[in-house]
Amino acid sequence: MMMRILQISSAKTFGGGERHMVDLCRGLQDRGHDVFVALRPTNEWESSLDFVPQDNFLHVSIRNSFGMFSAKRIGRFLNEKKIDIIHAHVARDYLAAGVACRISKETRFVLTRHVMFSLKPFHRFALNNVDKAIAVSPAVRANWKDISVRKGGCYQ
Repeated sequence: MMMRILQISSAKTFGGGERHMVDLCRGLQDRGHDVFVALRPTNEWESSLDFVPQDNFLHVSIRNSFGMFSAKRIGRFLNEKKIDIIHAHVARDYLAAGVACRISKETRFVLTRHVMFSLKPFHRFALNNVDKAIAVSPAVRANWKDISVRKGGCYQ
């Protein structure tokens, strides 16, 4: 089944998490999925995603975990593009992605945690609509007391 997947990252510079996201986008596209990308307007690594069609980009500024204006824009994008899954990669994007999913109602919410640091306390309450949570290592997974996955969802 071909899916329409929005990968979101507000990272400004290119590091390991962004390398992971680029590889994931390429792999998903190679498998026949439609890949969309939401990046901050001032990012320095968009050229790494030159294989993604220009119409599949959304430039949105998520300044912190309370990016509600950004969440509304992302939610509209989810509806306009009929996105099946939103996949957030940076902690400050999680809340905006979760709110955008509530706006869309049809989009599933996946997040990847790349670092071992604990999330802020409000994430425990704000992230109650996560469908799947992915850790990049067992050490990262061990710090997941802050993330509750929706019933029927899973941790990876």
